[in-house]
Amino acid sequence: MKTQIRETQWKAAAALVLMLIGTAVAKPARAVEILDDPVQIDDRITQLLQSSNSLCWEMYRYHQQEPNFDEVYRAAKEIWTRSDQVRGALQSGPMETEALNRQAAEIQQMFSQLETTLAKWGDGDRSSLAINTGVPVQRTIVTPGVGFDLPVIGVRVGRPQFVVTDEVNSALERRRLHPNSPGSKRSLERAVSAVKVAVNYLLEDAGVTAPANSPTPAASEAPKPQDSALPAPGATVVPTPKKL
Repeated sequence: MKTQIRETQWKAAAALVLMLIGTAVAKPARAVEILDDPVQIDDRITQLLQSSNSLCWEMYRYHQQEPNFDEVYRAAKEIWTRSDQVRGALQSGPMETEALNRQAAEIQQMFSQLETTLAKWGDGDRSSLAINTGVPVQRTIVTPGVGFDLPVIGVRVGRPQFVVTDEVNSALERRRLHPNSPGSKRSLERAVSAVKVAVNYLLEDAGVTAPANSPTPAASEAPKPQDSALPAPGATVVPTPKKL
C-alpha cells in the first residue's frame, strides 16, 4: 500500500516538474503586424525610386571626374536597389510592419552617409551641354503618370504614356551656362534634396524614427547606367559621355 502511495506521489511530482519546465520554455506567440495601407507606402517608395534614379543620372553624367566616384555612385545605386526591393516585397504579398521599418531605417542611414559625401563635391563636367553650337537641343515631354528610368539597363517602366520629343527653339541657345544648370553643384544639391524629401516621407508614413547607428549593408558592384530613349519627365537629352 505504501509502495503505491509513494509511486503516485512520484508521478505527481514528475508531472508538476514537467509542467513547470514547459511553462518556462514556452514562449508566447508574437503578434505579426501587417501594413494596413500598402498603397500609401508604395507611393512613397515610387517617389524614392524616381528621385534616387535622377540622382544617379546627375552623378553619372557630370561627376565621373570625382576621385571617389565609383564608390559613391555604388552607394547611391544601393539606395535605388534597396527601394526597388521594398517595392517588390509590397507587391508580392502582405508585408510586415517590422520588415518595412527595418528597411526604411537602413535606407535612411545609407542616405545620411551619401549626403555627407556629396556635400563635398563641386561643379561637375558640363562640357556636354550645348553652348552657341547652333544645334537645337532635344527635350522629351511626357504626359502625367507614374514611370521612371532604370539606370542600369536603360529602360523605362510604369504606366503607358504618350511621349513626344521636340526641339527647343533655337532662339533659346545658351550663351553661357547658368550657375544652376545641370552638372552644377546646385543641381546636384537639388537632386540630393529630392531624395532626402522622399526618404523623410517614407519614414514618416512608415512611422519610423531611424536609429542613430543603423548598420549599413555593403553596397554591391553597380554597373554604369545606359542612356534611355525615354529620359525622366522634363529632362534634357544630352550625349552620353564616351569612354576613351
